[in-house]
Amino acid sequence: MARVRMFKLEILRISSRGLDLEDLLLMVHLYALISSGIERRDAIRILSSEDRIYRKVHKTLVFIDRVVRGWGYDLVAALVLASKRVKRVFTKEFLERLSQVVGSGADMTTFLKNEIDSALITYVSQMDKVFEAIRVLFSLFSTSMSTSVFLLANMAIMAMLLGGGDQFFIASTLGLLLSIFVLAAIVIIMIPRDPIAFPRSHVERRMRLYTLLSIVVGVFLFTIGLAVYQYLMILPISLLSISMIFFGRLIINLETRLAKYDDAFPVFMRSLGHLLHVVPDMRQSIKAIMRGSLGILEKSVAALKRRLYMGVSLERAWMKMLEEIGSRICLFSGEVMLHTFLAQGDVRGMGKMLGDVLSSINDIRKKRSQMARAFESTLLMLHLLTSSILGLIGVLVSIFSQIASLPGMTVINIAPISGETVFHASIVVIITLSIVNGIVSRAIYPGSLVGSIYYIGVLLVLGWIAYTITSNALSGLLSGMLGNINISPI
Repeated sequence: MARVRMFKLEILRISSRGLDLEDLLLMVHLYALISSGIERRDAIRILSSEDRIYRKVHKTLVFIDRVVRGWGYDLVAALVLASKRVKRVFTKEFLERLSQVVGSGADMTTFLKNEIDSALITYVSQMDKVFEAIRVLFSLFSTSMSTSVFLLANMAIMAMLLGGGDQFFIASTLGLLLSIFVLAAIVIIMIPRDPIAFPRSHVERRMRLYTLLSIVVGVFLFTIGLAVYQYLMILPISLLSISMIFFGRLIINLETRLAKYDDAFPVFMRSLGHLLHVVPDMRQSIKAIMRGSLGILEKSVAALKRRLYMGVSLERAWMKMLEEIGSRICLFSGEVMLHTFLAQGDVRGMGKMLGDVLSSINDIRKKRSQMARAFESTLLMLHLLTSSILGLIGVLVSIFSQIASLPGMTVINIAPISGETVFHASIVVIITLSIVNGIVSRAIYPGSLVGSIYYIGVLLVLGWIAYTITSNALSGLLSGMLGNINISPI
């Protein structure tokens, strides 16, 4: 427990003091603007308008722009004021260092280049520490999940022996589920999020639509299945799960496609920067780059080429391509390259820098996804085991309750628990564990949490199948061994 507490504190320290991905992207973007000859005030104004990329520091950038352009403060004073308003330690210290460089008249390009090199190394090292802490937290969570069902069995036995009956069993079950919810919330909050789609993109809108449809269609199908035959719960639960699995898979496919765009963009940025350095014409460079294989970017770049040759302005055609892609990292790198090209900056150097930064981010995401797949398999096995043991508990509680009701069984005062109570408690427990395990499984992956709908649907249907099979199998096995005790599956 001491080690778990230590890693929890490590994640909290990193989240409050460490380097965020937005900080790294902000440095690269600012370096591109300053190195291209754009005035410092104009660079801040451009950055303050990028709320789809810089969501955490957007208010700070808007404050600096308002103080400089609206109130007439100089940039040094604005940076100092902004640093006092920022809570994140790294961002605060970066603004303070930036104000010192601006005030001293030193070369900002050299300063930002050194900051980017240092920040990139720090970010990779920091994420390795976060992943190690997540492994420990997940070990704690999986251990709690494996012991929860045995706690539930003990509570059922205590409810019968102490005379609590249904009320004690229900209260104990709700308390156990509440503790699991709290633990899952802590794990989810501790895991840093890494959104793939940028806000207000068509991808994000489609994911929200799929989430809404999965809930509406799932509830509708569940109601139909319950009305058809309410005594066979596998039917409505399966119909509910089918809706969640279908729409959840669509959400995951969208984010998987965005991840493929992110993997292809570093090479595209390097090649485009080199071509623009040789031939400073976007149409000719795009035409030349399409002679090679662009993979998943082929259609998007081809659409960009058509728009440019049809007379659409470069800014509009370029932004249209980035919005159609929908990736946050692609939007960031595309805008950086566009600003550098329009300001006649060092496109080859920026292409190389963007390629290196994006490659590092993609490597971290792949490492995170690989770790998440291992955790996902472990949670699935634990969920199936927990559901099976829950079916076993239901049958055993039914047996003990019937034994207690037989004539002459007065040696021990046993308060029976009704089969209906155990059945309803089993439904609530399986649904709760499916939701918790599904969200935790998805939280480890990079991307949005709405994709957890798919995992919830899979765990729900598989968990209920495991519960039903175990309950029926044990009932059939014990029915011929206990004489006049009638055992029916819960």
